Amino acid sequence: MCFQLGETTKCSPEGDSPALARPDTDVERDRPRPSASVQAWTDRDGLAYGGRDASEHPKLPASQGDRLVPDDRETSPAAVDPASTALVLIDLMPRIVALPTAPLDGRAVLANCQRLAEAFRARGSTVVPVRVERPGRAEQPPSSELVPDLAAPGDVLIVKRAISAFHGTGLDERLRARGVDTVVLAGLVTNFGVESTGRAAVDHGYRVVYVEDAMAGFEGDAHEFSTRRIFPRLGTVTTVDELLAALAATGDPAT
Repeated sequence: MCFQLGETTKCSPEGDSPALARPDTDVERDRPRPSASVQAWTDRDGLAYGGRDASEHPKLPASQGDRLVPDDRETSPAAVDPASTALVLIDLMPRIVALPTAPLDGRAVLANCQRLAEAFRARGSTVVPVRVERPGRAEQPPSSELVPDLAAPGDVLIVKRAISAFHGTGLDERLRARGVDTVVLAGLVTNFGVESTGRAAVDHGYRVVYVEDAMAGFEGDAHEFSTRRIFPRLGTVTTVDELLAALAATGDPAT
């Protein structure tokens, strides 16, 4: 069967329809095609991302020029003020801590979150343990409570029924009542509850600090993509040790 393509007549094998014919034009032949194993794209700076190998994702600097949310206030760990900062711990429940995660397992994430919680409480900061419930269910799955000894007297306890800890929970109002303007995020899972809460915090006008070794994803590359590609443009990415050192430099713990 033949059909007209511009000024050229193309013929397909007998029985094929024109719609199935593949004209070998210069455009089609020379069009770049992505690898079957890696879909690579390019950002405005010419850096490739989207591959499966986390080493292909250069960590973006957290400068104002790179942020999608401009903010003239300093958000480095060294600038964290314990009085106006809240540590928000996402979904540290036995059934979620037990799930396979990477690059850290749930127990390692929990241990780092507990280190942070103790340090923040010692300096009078607000600590917000968050757990999730499935909406519309009279009974929740087993082990849906917070991990034992995670919460302490004086903490702000939040129960969410969505991915973000802000949606329909009153968290924004409770933080503002305490004079909080900076949110430090940790917990599980990096690219679900943590990222969703971080995006919502930015939308509500908070400065956000992400503690990359106090969270983990269901897959290591998903965690890496969020911590290297998303979080630096929405706030500041730091580590447990860096943040604890910054807190220690703020002076004597609260009494």
